[in-house]
Amino acid sequence: GGGGGQGSSPAVKKKNSPSKSAQRARTQGKKKPLPAFKATDTEYVVPFQRLQGGDVSGAFAKLVEAYAPMRDSVMRQRSRRRIERVKAAKRRREGSVEEDNDEDSSEEGGEAGADVARMRQSVCLGLNQVTRGLEKGELSLVLVCNDASPALLTQHLPMQAAAAKVPLCAIGVTSQRLGGVFGAASAL
Repeated sequence: GGGGGQGSSPAVKKKNSPSKSAQRARTQGKKKPLPAFKATDTEYVVPFQRLQGGDVSGAFAKLVEAYAPMRDSVMRQRSRRRIERVKAAKRRREGSVEEDNDEDSSEEGGEAGADVARMRQSVCLGLNQVTRGLEKGELSLVLVCNDASPALLTQHLPMQAAAAKVPLCAIGVTSQRLGGVFGAASAL
């Protein structure tokens, strides 16, 4: 003989047989959690679409022009937060629990302030906000710097943008130059 008998074939695990964790979960009355889809869990590569030559300078100029009204508002808000933190720390050190009555005016100049507020709500800055915006489907365009460092941070964005059906474009402007526009050390 040779392998013609019924009992001589090795045991083959069926594809549809549940895993041990699924069996354990079933015995405890729980369902096995579904695996989360990640944009990086694919063998396909979606490259960055890059702007060429004059398009880059035009896009950068438009970006600077559009963000200019918001920049002052963002800088004021950052300094206001810092001042509030410093004042709160000083009050804690002194043991004082008094409330300050010098509140800044909450209006930023009528309609101009409202426009700035609307614009700030429509712009996501930073990798975490952009990723979250793509996940929620809130973005209509994503711009990424070519020289983002380390590159590993931004490699998931093309696939995630493609999954969300949002155009993504890599601009050749250095992240330090773009960061200066937004009042940060660098931008991704």
